[in-house]
Amino acid sequence: MSKKLKIVSLALVLAVASFWNCEEDNNNTIVQPETGPKLQVSTTDLEMTGNPERDKIDLSVDGADTLSWQISEKPDWIIPSDSVGVITSQQKKTIHFVTDFSQLTYGEHSGTIKISSDDDEKTVNFTLNYKAPELIVHVQDEVLNFDRHYFREEIEIENTGGGELAWELQMPEWLNAEQTEGTIWGKQSRKIDVWVDFGRVDYGEYNSNVLVKSNGGDEDLECYLSYQREVEVFPGEGAGGVYLGDTVLMVKKVYGEPNKSGYERPTKTHFIHWMKYNRGIIFMFDASSPVLWDNVDVTAIQMIRPFDGLTPKKIGLGSSFDDVKEAYGEADSHESETGYYVYDIGIKFKFDRNDIVSEMYVE
Repeated sequence: MSKKLKIVSLALVLAVASFWNCEEDNNNTIVQPETGPKLQVSTTDLEMTGNPERDKIDLSVDGADTLSWQISEKPDWIIPSDSVGVITSQQKKTIHFVTDFSQLTYGEHSGTIKISSDDDEKTVNFTLNYKAPELIVHVQDEVLNFDRHYFREEIEIENTGGGELAWELQMPEWLNAEQTEGTIWGKQSRKIDVWVDFGRVDYGEYNSNVLVKSNGGDEDLECYLSYQREVEVFPGEGAGGVYLGDTVLMVKKVYGEPNKSGYERPTKTHFIHWMKYNRGIIFMFDASSPVLWDNVDVTAIQMIRPFDGLTPKKIGLGSSFDDVKEAYGEADSHESETGYYVYDIGIKFKFDRNDIVSEMYVE
């Protein structure tokens, strides 16, 4: 090659190199090939429990587009909440898995769940240790003890095994429960409130049992109830565990929110508020506002059926006129408008047409 031709070739090479350098300087970027949205899975290893609330995965999209997905492979005994769908980058899709235990034997099970998207596939490896359900019952004092003041208890039913524990309660007729049957997944528990229905018992002592039956065993709980009328009405002082001068807040701590409430307005600035409870006890409050604040004091207590508390002289609703007269003597006055017989020690009695005490009033 002549010297002149070499010079021309070298100049051409330099010119091309200079052109590409100018292009890189002008753009200052390197163009990458475009990629579509990618399917993301919250976990690729799932330890299943048999509880669909826990056995779940989340699907999301890495990218700014929509993505179609479907479960392309799974065992027959795993039932997903959804098998196919479309999600966007603004969404998260949760898939719950139900275990069909009827297709399984006790023991270790494992496998894969494959989720296909437009141009991708994700694999979730799972394990399941399927144990037989096993019942354990917990109560606070190992037995259920009730009386007129402590008439609610809590029973905790636990499945310490696996699978699905099906349970039911068999109780004496004077007990109620918020739930008498149900299911509990492995390693889970459920607390059940039970309470006495005093409308189904007479006064006395009761000894019975609560049987918890299940496919994971049975447990028998001893159950006791002592139901007697008690002295809890004190003239001039209080009744039902609440005293005159106690506040609204103190009443609510004993009885909770009232079943009914309201007020009367004898004068423009005088409001007589009342809070009524199903036990048959009504608390009165004198106030200067239509709003009953928590710091307002109890000024009187009215008792109607089914309240069954007694005074220290064993007088209560259901006592006769003669019983009251023998215990407290002649009344100091009689309110013709209300019908109350008033005793200055701080108690009033009202009688029905059969001369039986139908109401009491402590003030």
